Order: sequence, then C-alpha cells, then structure tokens
Amino acid sequence: MKSIILALVFLLITLHSAASGLNGKFIAETNDGQIAVLFLESDGSSLSGTLAIGSSTGIIKDGTIDGEQLSFVVNFPEHDVPVAYNGTIGEGNTIEVSSSGSPGGEVTLAFSPEAK
Repeated sequence: MKSIILALVFLLITLHSAASGLNGKFIAETNDGQIAVLFLESDGSSLSGTLAIGSSTGIIKDGTIDGEQLSFVVNFPEHDVPVAYNGTIGEGNTIEVSSSGSPGGEVTLAFSPEAK
C-alpha cells in the first residue's frame, strides 16, 4: 500500500513539475526558415500566452495541459479563422505542436526552451 501511495505522489509531483515548467519562452524554426516564438504561462491545467511566427503574433485562447498533452487555439489578427494546436511536452520541457487548420496547411513545430 505504501508503494502505491508513493507512486501516486511521485506521479503528481512529476505532472506538476512538467506543467509548472512550461512558463517561459520557447523557440522553433518553421520549414520555411521563419522563427516561431511561443510565450507560455501555465496555471494548473490552464495555459495562456502568445505565438509569434515571423511577423504575425496571435494570442493563445482555450489553452489546456493534461499530463504531457497540451492544446490551445491561436487567433492571428490577419486570419479570419482561429488555428487550433495540439501537442506533447517532452524531456527538458521541449514542446511539439501540430495544426492542420493553419492557413498554410499542416504545421508541426518543435519548440525548445530559450537558453538563459
């Protein structure tokens, strides 16, 4: 019984650490060489921030974190339709997100935390 409780405590600490570690700036490069910058703030299972790709910056709405999974919607001012992203949190707080609803077609970005 103690081992089950310890395993659950460890799992909760791990999940909390992963989610709380998402605060900050993450950088990726798109297939066409543009820099994508993701600013994230997490509060429990809620996620907010901005996503800038090239000269376009959008506000993150409806962001959620569930374990290693995350999702959010970005409203880019120059596009009529919000873009939904789904992704995973990897080792070292790397983030990989994909969207099939972006104006340019399917997009997959692999973000790494900005070096301090």
